[in-house]
Amino acid sequence: MTRHRRPTQPAAMRFWFEPTAPDNLGLCRIVFYGLLLWLTWNIGHHAEWASVSPALWMPMSITRLLRIPLLSTQALQIVGGAFLISVFLSAIGFGTRLSTIVAFVTGAYLFWVPNNFGKINHSSAILIFALGILAVSLCGDAYSVDRLIWRRAGQSHSPEYLWPVRLIQVLMTLVFFGAGVSKLRHSGLDWIFSDNLGTLFIMHHYLKNPPTNLGLYLAQYPLLYQTAALSTVLMETLSPLALFSRRARLLIIPGLLLFQLGNYFIIGVSFMKFMPCYMFWVPWESLVARLRHMSASVKRVPDQRS
Repeated sequence: MTRHRRPTQPAAMRFWFEPTAPDNLGLCRIVFYGLLLWLTWNIGHHAEWASVSPALWMPMSITRLLRIPLLSTQALQIVGGAFLISVFLSAIGFGTRLSTIVAFVTGAYLFWVPNNFGKINHSSAILIFALGILAVSLCGDAYSVDRLIWRRAGQSHSPEYLWPVRLIQVLMTLVFFGAGVSKLRHSGLDWIFSDNLGTLFIMHHYLKNPPTNLGLYLAQYPLLYQTAALSTVLMETLSPLALFSRRARLLIIPGLLLFQLGNYFIIGVSFMKFMPCYMFWVPWESLVARLRHMSASVKRVPDQRS
């Protein structure tokens, strides 16, 4: 008798659509929207863009194509309030489908507005994509108020719970990979082995007024800032490896996080809006399982003594 082997899924299908429990996506939703709410609590200040002189209005090509208008100050305040409310509801998972859609639409508009005044803020673009991905996902099937109220439980395992996390991870690595390639393409190895980064540290210290003097200190030692430059380019260009290798992920993702935090403390350039997207690299489900196991072990100890 010949045995029939079960057909194995292609590697690409396993990467994107391997059936998984809804817990990790649900926990990602809570932490992502919770951190986003904290970071954007003062987003009402975006309403001040409506009072800027029209002479400085330089709409992007997509703005002209879609004919997106700049709302009044009062309208921007309303949009900002709707965004904060929808982000909070998304975090707790109440009316998750509607709240995530509202968070995406209002957030995309609010993050888009400042980019039409001559300076594009690249760190907010990844947030818009992440909000859009979660808006069309089933991120409310676990750890949500919806599940408690409607007694609605998601499927035990489904491919719908993996692809949103994977897609945000892929977008992040593409952003970093593009930055690393751009450095090598336009400056070559001079970006690493010249005084480029040291000069950048000094210049930004006086232009951006960072919270520390680390930039001036590092600029005195070429070996330090050239090593930092080499590490940055290596982590950025090799960032796609984090998608497929657990060992690479444990090195590259924390390294990129420290690099972006270092940008603020050394040169005063903030990537704080990028921070919520790092939450999709944390294995929340595994951490919760370990905490439950530790809690159960602690409870068993008194029983054994008694």
